[in-house]
Amino acid sequence: MTTDEAYVTAAFLVFLAVVLAWLVIYAFKMRRLEREVEDMAAADPEPGQNPDVPKVVPAGEADANAESASRAPEPVS
Repeated sequence: MTTDEAYVTAAFLVFLAVVLAWLVIYAFKMRRLEREVEDMAAADPEPGQNPDVPKVVPAGEADANAESASRAPEPVS
């Protein structure tokens, strides 16, 4: 193996190690965030009971409500 090949191999291995380290750190971060979300969900099992917290509407329902709210009322004959 030539010196150039050794440098390319070393650079590739360093890059691979950095990518793997980043993936491990990201996995730990995601697991921590999942635990925090589970803790928050356990703290308030009944959404909508606290008047200070707005009610979360699923995306499909929000689109349907926004569409019906944006239409003008039909004339009464």
